[in-house]
Amino acid sequence: MIKQVAKIALEDHRVSVEDIVSNVDISMGSAHTILYEDLKRRKVSSKWIPRILTVDNKVLRAVELLSRG
Repeated sequence: MIKQVAKIALEDHRVSVEDIVSNVDISMGSAHTILYEDLKRRKVSSKWIPRILTVDNKVLRAVELLSRG
């Protein structure tokens, strides 16, 4: 089931949770759990992207936040 959801999410980053639910025939809660916890994905600007930031990304974000200060 996780492999099916991963395949769908990788093929189309703009796929909705409802589309995943209907294609894989699982519950909404299961789809959310697989996407957020198992695949470590989150929805940003209507795209499913990895949730992990690199060290460079973290430093850049910290600098940007401090410069706003």
